[in-house]
Amino acid sequence: MKVLLLSSLFVLLIGNYDQTKAEFKQLKETCRKEYQAGSDKNQMIKKAGRRFLDEFTVKILPEWYTTPWTFTGHTEKPKQGSVACGYFVSTTLRDAGFNLNRYKLAQMAPLDEAKIIACGDSVKVYNNFDKAKFSAEMLKYEDGLYFVGLDFHVGFILKSSGQIYFIHSNYIGKAGVMKEDIQASKAIQSESYYVCSISGNKNLMKKWILNEKINY
Repeated sequence: MKVLLLSSLFVLLIGNYDQTKAEFKQLKETCRKEYQAGSDKNQMIKKAGRRFLDEFTVKILPEWYTTPWTFTGHTEKPKQGSVACGYFVSTTLRDAGFNLNRYKLAQMAPLDEAKIIACGDSVKVYNNFDKAKFSAEMLKYEDGLYFVGLDFHVGFILKSSGQIYFIHSNYIGKAGVMKEDIQASKAIQSESYYVCSISGNKNLMKKWILNEKINY
């Protein structure tokens, strides 16, 4: 009976995530139609970025919380198997509708990964920064979702209403995927930080809207 209940739970979780991905596909299609019909393309991209931010951080990312970390983890299903930090980033972006190769992206060095996600937009490089100094720098950023690469780790930074969150597959104690206040995060410690915008990146969001391939 216990085995049957656990199997049913996994089916339910996977089914929910498949539904979430389907809803994201519909959101992207809606944004595409609005972009093609709108006269102010930049405004349409900004609008799509805001909608992406709201949906991605509320629907896609939370599905992955508590998924275990392992160095070789590359599951495509949240809470089933394990996921390394790079695969957490690349898989969630792919599942949200970005046209990318999750294997190639996940296996890149943090700075190279930032450059690919930036799609020609700027990558901010902070060298010889401690956590406190980096946190203070991030407070200057606009609200939004960002990619952050560290010396040996990657994840997302969410800036929202004066709060900074680090969303990542935490290797410390093999804790797995979590959202934590940046001040409480031990994993955010690094000598170098590489930051690029996701939700506010016009080049990247245009590729999302039009399903253009992200090149490597």
